[in-house]
Amino acid sequence: MSLGNIKLNPLGEATEVTKLPDGRKRIQRWWEVISDDYAPNVIEDRCFQTWGTPDGQFNGTFSAAIVAGRPDKHYPECLLIDQGVRGPSRQQGKARLFKIYEELHPTDETQVGKLREIIGEDGRDYLEAQFIQLSSAPRAEGVRGVTLPPGRADAVMSSEVCDNDGTLRRITRRYAIASDAVEPLIDGANETGRGDDVWQDEDNRHRRRRTFIQKATATYNEPVAGTHLITVKGVHYVNTGEQRGGGAAVRTITREFQEATAEWTQVGPAIPATAADGLKTIQIVQVRIGYITGGDVPTVGTSTTPDGGTDLKLCQISGEGSSVAISRRVLTYKQPGILRTSDNVRNNGKLTLRSVTAFGVIPPTPEGFVAVDEGTDDPEGAPTRTYTFARGEGLISSDLDTGVTGGLRAYNTRYLTPYAAPAEGAEPQNPTPMPKAGALKASEEWQDADGYVVWSTRWIVGGRIELTEDEDGRKSLEATYLYFVTPDNDDFPDVGDACEPIIETDTEGEEGEGAATAPDGSPHLAESERYVYAGRREGSAYGYKTAILRFQEATAEWAQVGPTISDWEMNGLERMIVRLVAKGGTALPEADDITIGYSTLSGESAELTLGGISRAGSNHAIARLTLTYLQPGLVRRRTRQLPAGLRELLIETFLWGSEEVNAAQGEDGAIPGILVVDDTDNVQGYPMRQLRWMQTANGGDPTNGMAQEFTDMVQFTYPGRARPYFFKRQFGLKAGDTIDPLPGGGLVIQKMPIHYDFNVMTSPPVQIMVKATISIRYSESPDMEDNPEAPLWNPDNWAIQQLSYLSSGDSPVHGITHLKGYRVYTDAEMAGEGDPGDGGIHWGGNGDITGGGPSPQPSTVPIAVIDGRTSAFDPEYRGHNTWSFGNSFGLWDSLGYRTGPVIIVSGGPPAPDNKRWTLSSKPEPAFVGEDGKQYWRHTVVTATIPKQTPIFPLGDDAKPPGEIG
Repeated sequence: MSLGNIKLNPLGEATEVTKLPDGRKRIQRWWEVISDDYAPNVIEDRCFQTWGTPDGQFNGTFSAAIVAGRPDKHYPECLLIDQGVRGPSRQQGKARLFKIYEELHPTDETQVGKLREIIGEDGRDYLEAQFIQLSSAPRAEGVRGVTLPPGRADAVMSSEVCDNDGTLRRITRRYAIASDAVEPLIDGANETGRGDDVWQDEDNRHRRRRTFIQKATATYNEPVAGTHLITVKGVHYVNTGEQRGGGAAVRTITREFQEATAEWTQVGPAIPATAADGLKTIQIVQVRIGYITGGDVPTVGTSTTPDGGTDLKLCQISGEGSSVAISRRVLTYKQPGILRTSDNVRNNGKLTLRSVTAFGVIPPTPEGFVAVDEGTDDPEGAPTRTYTFARGEGLISSDLDTGVTGGLRAYNTRYLTPYAAPAEGAEPQNPTPMPKAGALKASEEWQDADGYVVWSTRWIVGGRIELTEDEDGRKSLEATYLYFVTPDNDDFPDVGDACEPIIETDTEGEEGEGAATAPDGSPHLAESERYVYAGRREGSAYGYKTAILRFQEATAEWAQVGPTISDWEMNGLERMIVRLVAKGGTALPEADDITIGYSTLSGESAELTLGGISRAGSNHAIARLTLTYLQPGLVRRRTRQLPAGLRELLIETFLWGSEEVNAAQGEDGAIPGILVVDDTDNVQGYPMRQLRWMQTANGGDPTNGMAQEFTDMVQFTYPGRARPYFFKRQFGLKAGDTIDPLPGGGLVIQKMPIHYDFNVMTSPPVQIMVKATISIRYSESPDMEDNPEAPLWNPDNWAIQQLSYLSSGDSPVHGITHLKGYRVYTDAEMAGEGDPGDGGIHWGGNGDITGGGPSPQPSTVPIAVIDGRTSAFDPEYRGHNTWSFGNSFGLWDSLGYRTGPVIIVSGGPPAPDNKRWTLSSKPEPAFVGEDGKQYWRHTVVTATIPKQTPIFPLGDDAKPPGEIG
């Protein structure tokens, strides 16, 4: 679609620049649109720009070509936020284009206006800020409780609202004013209490409830109740509790406070009361801060009321109603006087005991009575005392002294009798009866008052029987005896005798107590079918001999004690434990009943067999048997790794052998490996059968395949290498030269004479480290198995050097030398070609000169024989040469050139290079099977020997075979 021809002319004051209240610029521009097509879509497509376009930027279809009269000044910091077309008008047929730019960031938010301070409906102080942002920019939402208002750090964002019209985002954020510290929600609350909820409690004390706020992200330290103090208008308050709430931005804390001070303060008036005893009584309530200690502590029985009165004394202090925050005490004051009086008639009416309980006063002695107790404190802690008065004759009190130990008892008695003057020189006689039969006096004293004598006597009584039961329900008795005379050993039974103590109890004694005093030294015993004598402990107390005799429940027949104990703690096998006891010395049950490995007992899941007998705990008095029955089966299975690719499998069983163990494997079949041990040993007190198998490290049969294989660096020695060599030398002559004088004329050199020096080069043996495979196998035989892929490296001969020639005097010379540790080094190896050869090397020369006279005679000189070709006249023999001499050969005879030298190197092992060899194979005894068969361990070391570096030539004159001539 064609956009048509459009021109834009500025209208009047086409640009308006204003400054917003927040200091930002706003630019408004207007143009008259002149077009041959005023369709809205045409104008919009040609004149509208992308939102956020900087002021003065012409791009797209809104090009500089269509804008006439462009303003000289632009504001690129102001971005396009609104644009539109008005018209065209019917009269003029023209439209107006406007564009509005505002100063804002091209991507980030821009604050609009200033921060507003508002008070929310909840009474809190808030800040509110508004922002605008181009809709095309990435949105970054604020985080409640984290985002701060611009330029402030004392508030955090609590809410955010974002409106997006496609051009701009208008963002409104509200911030709750709060800090890291805990502060009152309402300003001025600390000084005036403004905003606090206030009420009074039952003690007429003021209480307050105040709300505090804090940033939710700040750490909150909860105060201990009673430690947060506030003061409002001179009145002190202490915290008693709190509740916390709030959202992600602000934490709210509502604390309750109670009126209190560091000193005890009376709350409410004194509360009057009249007790049942008719004495005047009042109560005063006081409070103070809970964590305060010390201070004023009134004295019960002497302190008077706070108002200064003296007619009432402090009777009781109660802390009822106290808490951690507030200490509360109730002081009860009472008028001193007698609270109650009661009489107790005893001894068939002969004795009257009167008890008088008083507060703050000492009651007078009633007429006809004598004071026998000067005051006993109230057992409930009240400041009252009970005084006892008596008249007549009889036992005033008999108290058991619980502090006496050792099986003895002590009684403290007081006895009242009218005073009667004793005869002259006589002592008054104590009329107090024994509190218990057989009691012995430990001490006595008397005193007279108001015509009466009060006897105070301490008595010691033996014969207390303590009956106990152990965990099996068996009873034990301990009887304490008190003696007038020292007993002899013959007075006591022998340990193990069937007997039990006799104690004569009285009507007032407790169960198990009675007379057990033995004036003659013999304990009171009776025959028994339930108990046996188990020994004694002797001692002394209060000047008397004591003996504690012990008796244990047992009979002459074996009897089970306690229940049969069943468990499955031994690898899931059922176990039952039966305990029997009998009188000491009782013969064991019949052999069929307690034969280990044969006696049986029906268990819950199987037939159990006796596995152990213990007599632990037996003594002369009691014989004990503990019988343990076990379910036959596998008890424990464990493995232990051994060197050389082996592991030991140990299986402990009760009664099972290898056949039962293998059968129990089910589908897995028999246990692989060699059974080496089948023995019985004591394990945890039971006769356990121990079966040990020798296996490979992964649990296989060590005689089946390879047990272990690994690599290691081992030492290998290359044999030394030996090969003949020669040097070719020429005389200082050349062809055509004449040698003079010579008999018969001159000698003409037709071919240059050549001299050859023969010798043997020896490169010594070399040691290297090679990567080898160590293989371990096990078998029943010590014989080594051949490995055709890796034959055994075991040289059985070394190289030999042979040398033959004729000396200059025609004397034959022949020598043989053994080259220990050497082998033949071939031409192919010298040239670094192919595999090393295995044959010998023969080099030779024939220096015979035949013929004479003027005509020269040819002479053939064979040089070398290689790879087993020993004939110098072999047609395929390579490396011979021929030359001719002159008329005379006598010179050659005199110079020694009639020799025909031959040097031969042969024998020795083949070259090891590039082949795999068995370097060692060592059999040694490994283990012996349970059947006595010996098993052997074979350790085999194999390695591929790397190619050895060829020997370089000896120099320019040193020639390999075939180059003589």
